[in-house]
Amino acid sequence: MARTAAQNPPQPAGRPVGYLLRHFLRHRRRKRGDTNDRVNLIGNPYLPSGRSRSDESNKWFNTAAFAAGAAGADGTLGRNVLSGPGSKDVDLGLFRIFKIREKMQLQVRGELTNAFNFINLSAPTLTPSSAAFGTIRTASATRQVQLGLRLIF
Repeated sequence: MARTAAQNPPQPAGRPVGYLLRHFLRHRRRKRGDTNDRVNLIGNPYLPSGRSRSDESNKWFNTAAFAAGAAGADGTLGRNVLSGPGSKDVDLGLFRIFKIREKMQLQVRGELTNAFNFINLSAPTLTPSSAAFGTIRTASATRQVQLGLRLIF
């Protein structure tokens, strides 16, 4: 059955979290001796786009759209239904070499990791029994600067 755009709205780009959600719930219920149990998708897991960063981190996906299936039964959740937050990163390195003598140089170096200080959110909490289920509480490192001198002879 084909889905229309209204039934399957665009999802945020980034790391897939659908696998992580299934992975956790599979390990909670090992009745058949395998790890292929999936949860049931009982609603639309997507929330409207254009929400503020605060709203997105407080509720990344619709947590009411998932329910644990019967023990030993395959649920209706497909692969990679949801995606986690994407990431942007610009690393920058600048250096300059100064000649001191004929066979001696001084290299001055500056390196910036995440030079523009983008906020990259981590994956949402995927533990259904947690009060933080579906929320994002951490982010990756902010800008880091490293300066150095190197004497070449």
